Amino acid sequence: MRFLSHCRPDGFAMLEVLIACLVIVSGVLAASQLMVRALTQARSALYRTAAVYLVDDLAEGIRANAAAGVAYLVASDATAISCTGACAPVTIAAADLARWRAAVRDSMAGPAIPSVAGAAAAGASETARFRIQVLWREPDSGEPLTATSDLVLAPRSGLP
Repeated sequence: MRFLSHCRPDGFAMLEVLIACLVIVSGVLAASQLMVRALTQARSALYRTAAVYLVDDLAEGIRANAAAGVAYLVASDATAISCTGACAPVTIAAADLARWRAAVRDSMAGPAIPSVAGAAAAGASETARFRIQVLWREPDSGEPLTATSDLVLAPRSGLP
């Protein structure tokens, strides 16, 4: 009996430590993978939010300068339009578009494509329709993403 009481399982503690290390390493790897995924999704959310704000910004500019109408559809890609004091609605539209395109270029990742399309009202009694769109590709993503706003300007009646 004396012989059995002195018997110990040598090496069993080392196996426990090895298994514990494997569990900890797998947990750390999973946490780091989750962190990378969270950063990617946060960057994606940032680009989507910027695109929505940019589209809304131009929509508000068109609403504020409704008298320009078709000028938002045919304005050139001028980059240095300055308007001080009282300016014509067409000049304001060109300045709005130049500022908006520069903001899209500065805010979005990679090459973003801003566009304004639609049918402007021919007369004061007709409805003008605009589609404002920003198209971009996010890094690490093959599919293009789009932020779009459809704007309808109803004719004003009885307003000066």
